[in-house]
Amino acid sequence: MVTLEQHITSFVDRLRAAHGDNLHSVLIYGGAATREATSAATGARTLVVLERLRASDLRAAHDAVAEWVATGNPPPVMMSTDEVHSSRDVFPIEFLDLADNRRILHGADPFEGLDVSPRHLRYQVEFELRGKLIRLRELYLVSSSDTDRIVRLLVESLGTFGKLFRFALRLVGEHGPRSRIEALRAGIRCFELDAEPFDRILDVLTDDATIASDDVHRIFADYLAQIERVIDVVDKIPESDPA
Repeated sequence: MVTLEQHITSFVDRLRAAHGDNLHSVLIYGGAATREATSAATGARTLVVLERLRASDLRAAHDAVAEWVATGNPPPVMMSTDEVHSSRDVFPIEFLDLADNRRILHGADPFEGLDVSPRHLRYQVEFELRGKLIRLRELYLVSSSDTDRIVRLLVESLGTFGKLFRFALRLVGEHGPRSRIEALRAGIRCFELDAEPFDRILDVLTDDATIASDDVHRIFADYLAQIERVIDVVDKIPESDPA
């Protein structure tokens, strides 16, 4: 079996050959950043930062990226150094998440000393929470006659809200655990939420439990109400910027 580390080495070598001095840095992030080097080489997310990024630079990366994708990995995110610096205001969640769990494969660390405005983070957390809530309502509209489908919607949404709880906690000065389940638990405590809908959904997710058909609509309604409470908390956080 070809390992993750072997594929990483080949990928970075081909990027160096393609871009030369224009290659600023290559990072691996997310779960793969801490995965064992001998593990399977699939699903690894990467960021490639170039000094300049034009269409010709994307074409130059084609062969390296094609080989990387053929091994089961997603295409890398491609950014220029200027973009990394100027995008902190629009991607605070993504950048903080990446900065918390990354490994430098080549070059300098573009996220060293990353400074994200709490104001920008609050905007994105609220935007994402409201957007996901609206989407969940839309899906419920077309699924409300199918309790099995509603349960799947609840289970599939839980991880997303766990991630957003992590950053909502950060906004109120609390530690946001990296584990999405632990972030949910911490959010329930911090925001004084009703734990029951989360516990019932987690039971389905982790213990292969079921939710009785007669209970599904109530659990869904309670779940939405708790998300709305978190949104209300985030909405009322005073705007501030780092000193």
